[in-house]
Order: sequence, then C-alpha cells, then structure tokens
Amino acid sequence: MFITAIFDRTEQDVQKVREYREIGYRNLTDEQKKEWNDGLKGAWNCKDINRVENNIQFLADLFKIDGLNTKTDWNYTDIASVQDIQRIIDNVNKLRDNVRIRGDTPQTPTLPINTYQKINDLEKILYDMYYIVENETTAFARNSENFGAELYCGDAIAVI
Repeated sequence: MFITAIFDRTEQDVQKVREYREIGYRNLTDEQKKEWNDGLKGAWNCKDINRVENNIQFLADLFKIDGLNTKTDWNYTDIASVQDIQRIIDNVNKLRDNVRIRGDTPQTPTLPINTYQKINDLEKILYDMYYIVENETTAFARNSENFGAELYCGDAIAVI
C-alpha cells in the first residue's frame, strides 16, 4: 500500500525542530511532546524513512522492477548511514529509469540529503509515479463504463 507522501516541508518546519531541540524534550509541554513523538514534519525520522522505503518497494512491486533493496523496519534509535541514503537514491533512480514521471517532477537529489528540499524532492518523485498510475487506472475504469475503454486525456493524467 502506498503511504501518503509528505513533500510540503518548509523552513518553518525545520525551525520548529531546532526550537524544540533547544528547549529539550524534558522541558517541552505535553502538547509539544505529543507533537515530537508523532514526528515533526521538519525532522527526517524513522517514520519518514520507513514511508519512503515502503513507497519505493510498493512501486517496485507494482511495476515489477527487480533489484531494489529496501528496509522498512527502521526504529527510532536507528541512524541511517551514507550507504543507506545512497541505496535509497539508487532505488529512486532505478524507478525513474523504469516508470513514467511528470514533466515537472524534480530531479533525484544527490548526497548529502541534508535539506528539507531534497527530502521533499525524494517524496515528490515517488508521489508523482504513484499519481500517474492511480489516475490512469481511474480514467480507464471510468471510461470503460461510459466510452468502451477509451482513455480520457484530461488534466488529471500527466503523460499518456
């Protein structure tokens, strides 16, 4: 199952992480602690990495692309190595080589993945791949009922 991608992180999201880290977890309010534990948008944590790796594996399975290596059991105490991040980048590039993308899909970021923009780009690429297949499927289903399986060529479909 494709997990909803997050690609709208902002500098304010990153600033909130810095602010909370400066305050210290023990000094956060209960509301701030809940927000921290749920996963702050400005921090790339195990939930984010698991979502990215899950979505890579989902798309690889969907498009029957072999040779990708994913890890979807990251824990809070795990620290991704440079090799882990490079593996994720390589997986995204392999997907790009085999799956259609939109004209405005960002380029795959390169190491180091150390800005919210690069993380946004990784997730946006995966989202765009999923978006295309989901909208094509919906278009075929909708039009087979009304127009004998003609493909609708509207704004919801980026590439045909």
